[in-house]
Amino acid sequence: MPAAWIAAALILFPRRPAVFRIAPESVVSPRKLPPAHAFFALFFALLFAALAPAFPLCAHAEEPPESAKSFALSYASFDGGGPVYRVSIADESVLACETRYDYGGQDLELIDGASYDVYFTLTGLKQGETAVTVRWDSPILDSGEAYSTAAVDEKLNVTLEKEPAMNVQIYDRCFTARLEDNETARAFAALLPMELHMTELNGNEKYHYLMSGLPSSPQRVGHIEKGDIMLFGDDCVVIFYQSFDTPYSYTRIGRITNPESLERQLSGDWADVSFSIPE
Repeated sequence: MPAAWIAAALILFPRRPAVFRIAPESVVSPRKLPPAHAFFALFFALLFAALAPAFPLCAHAEEPPESAKSFALSYASFDGGGPVYRVSIADESVLACETRYDYGGQDLELIDGASYDVYFTLTGLKQGETAVTVRWDSPILDSGEAYSTAAVDEKLNVTLEKEPAMNVQIYDRCFTARLEDNETARAFAALLPMELHMTELNGNEKYHYLMSGLPSSPQRVGHIEKGDIMLFGDDCVVIFYQSFDTPYSYTRIGRITNPESLERQLSGDWADVSFSIPE
């Protein structure tokens, strides 16, 4: 029933007013409208009831869209040698990044060894996708990179999907490898974790023959980059620690993204190398 009809009904048929006792001998009664005033009140109430559909009491406001959801990345480090993290965004018109450091509420920023957390808040600016790279560098610990694809939907919600990656542990050093998007890399990753005893060859690579072959589609790569991980034939895994041109054909498995100390770690006639998928 429209609100105006209810108002008219209350004027025509008023309810018995409540009585409020202030003192045992006193009662406060509601003020009654004179007959003329009641007539005009009834007239305008009925008029409003007739016109109410054309003039709503208030305009309907559309609900605002759900607030945009940001995506947060956090990493732990310490001053005086801990990893320094940086985020780079391929398309900054799609995604923005805000960086915040947290020392646990203590003023320890100038003290070597003080631990802290660094937070990267990714906020959507417009619908689309863009690549996101997290890079960390340290003078005393391992450096590396991690790759992801950020998707921003029409409501500016942000989701982050990590690209396939692999840890390559050589003695006391852990390297990060970016896996190729092919059947060979996926088949190799399905075997992990795995440790290989790899043998030296040509002063630029270490190799190991697997017990069984992997899917392969060899191509003449033309040039080898330090850190390349490839498959020779369908069963020989090769890690290259030098860059050079080559006439041979390989199937790409991945590439180590932080190969600065790779040559030193792979020096000697052989090396034990562990491969695993990061958690």
